[in-house]
Amino acid sequence: MLIFNDMISGARVFDDSYPYELIDDCLYEVKCTPTTNNEETDPELQFDVVIDNGLRFFYFSRDDYRHYLKEHALELVNKWNDMGLDEADIRERKDQLNRAGKMVLQKIDHIAYFYLSEGSEHPGCVVGLMEFRQLPDGSGEEPIMIFLKASLECVEEYTMHAI
Repeated sequence: MLIFNDMISGARVFDDSYPYELIDDCLYEVKCTPTTNNEETDPELQFDVVIDNGLRFFYFSRDDYRHYLKEHALELVNKWNDMGLDEADIRERKDQLNRAGKMVLQKIDHIAYFYLSEGSEHPGCVVGLMEFRQLPDGSGEEPIMIFLKASLECVEEYTMHAI
């Protein structure tokens, strides 16, 4: 199983049990499923990825998010330096982050909700975005969570099965 953790806090954000896609090598888009079998009454909390990974609703304006991206980029560069990444790798990750930021800012007015990872008191933690997209057959909308690839660390977890 692949688990995607917040690079700054280490908190789990999502895993490969949810359908996801890597867009332009810079954004993860994760398909969510609305849930009705929980006690949550707030509409922003009624999605499987949100509930299963302890994500918390948060509000950002367009300017707030733009400011967050700048601060988050600084946090990530510090983290990458601490990890001992070479300059070429850091430059590549910065490029990914810049592309992702531009893509998200183009659609920021269509973002319905913002989420922080569990235990993300640190201001530089990853922020997930929820967008609702029209289904191809026009029968409704589908919730998609968006995460910046450069903000996540992918780890492989092995599960032991009894014989």
